[in-house]
Amino acid sequence: MTTHVGLHNLPMYNYKYTQILDESVTPSTTINNEVFMMQNEQHPQLTPAAEFERSGRCPVNLRWLIFHQKESLEEEGAIIRFGKRRWLVDEDKFISWIRENGSSFSTPKKPKLIS
Repeated sequence: MTTHVGLHNLPMYNYKYTQILDESVTPSTTINNEVFMMQNEQHPQLTPAAEFERSGRCPVNLRWLIFHQKESLEEEGAIIRFGKRRWLVDEDKFISWIRENGSSFSTPKKPKLIS
């Protein structure tokens, strides 16, 4: 006698429960009965500068900022040169750079011409 299990006999898939598991379970491995928790490394989100500006997430004129603060932004890792003319932006580092350095610089003033 063969018994078929239909979909109606299976327990309902609990999305809320699996969401809780996804958020709380950290991958681990066991070696010699010791459990080692694996770190979840977040890789930086690198976005092309033009796309970052168009997205509305960029709070400043990015081209102006790169022109005037390129060295500082590169040292911080907020921008990365890609090719000859393209820049990639690490959004998290960029925003933290603005928080740290935003008040220390201003728009250069043009000298007044004496007429």
